Amino acid sequence: MNIAGNETKRLIQTVVAFFTLLCVGTLGFKMFSEGESPWMDCLYMTVITLTTIGYEEVIDVSHHPFGRAFTMFIAISGIGMLTYMLSLLTAFVVEGHLKKNLVQKKIVRMIARMENHFIVCGYGRVGGTIIEDLDALGHEVVLIDPNEECVENFLNKGRTVLIGDGADDAILEKAGLMRAAGLFAVTGDDHENLVITLSARLLNPNLRIVARCEDNSNLKKMKRAGATMVASPAYIGGIRMTNEMVKPVLTSFVDQLFSGQGEAERVSSITVGSFESSLSVSDLELRNFPSTLLLAIQRHGEKELTYNPPRDTVLQEGDVLIFMTHKDEVQILNRRLNGSELSSI
Repeated sequence: MNIAGNETKRLIQTVVAFFTLLCVGTLGFKMFSEGESPWMDCLYMTVITLTTIGYEEVIDVSHHPFGRAFTMFIAISGIGMLTYMLSLLTAFVVEGHLKKNLVQKKIVRMIARMENHFIVCGYGRVGGTIIEDLDALGHEVVLIDPNEECVENFLNKGRTVLIGDGADDAILEKAGLMRAAGLFAVTGDDHENLVITLSARLLNPNLRIVARCEDNSNLKKMKRAGATMVASPAYIGGIRMTNEMVKPVLTSFVDQLFSGQGEAERVSSITVGSFESSLSVSDLELRNFPSTLLLAIQRHGEKELTYNPPRDTVLQEGDVLIFMTHKDEVQILNRRLNGSELSSI
């Protein structure tokens, strides 16, 4: 719902009605003067009547049986219309519609300075959870949602929000799609997520896109539209509930590893940078990191993981190392890997 657009439409309609009444009044006074009064005098009489200023009447309507009734009609109509038009202007300016437009322009300027941020299309239960998790991990987030009422509280907290359709190319470009690290298409409608995914993929062929899918029959469509990964909240929720019942200790362990809070160990990934000489797992000297365990390596350009890699495994630029580690130790490992990019899963 576009509140600002509705207010603007009503304001335009009221202005048109006011000028129509102005024309009717001018023609009426011309008729009551039997065509003898100049048009400017007729317009003058209409204006002072509509605005209830009450200056000297330049057209005498006392001799006409309906002249004063017509004048009272113009006066009463003018008062009501001017009052309504003033209230619309007050609502448009004071209640924040103009302010929202200024805020959106400020947000666009903020986004222009962002890089490697994440775009979330859809502020619902899933989108809200994603934003909270990304925020806990220290990532910048841009939210896109067409419903002003749903994101009003989010906007009041100083978050980065764009009011609009996530499938709109112009909105995606304003959100910095070409500089983003990834996009989440997580509205409650599979078709909307499908169009958002397709639009984002056409604009940025290399972007990582995670799409929400409620109907399993749409999984292949999402993939064909360009989604890097498709997630079903219902399926994931069901698996989680089963594990909570059957394997509660394991669930608690996994939650601790992947949580973004506290000082406990968690799972993190480091992308290997470039080296002048060869570097192996043994060169990392992981024995000096008591809270760190190397879980797996994903070779550059491959999807499969190599779990518990041998110490003599030679690392290559672009390889991703997955650790269970403490946040302080992972920072040291990141620097040791030649300043490579650090990211948390």
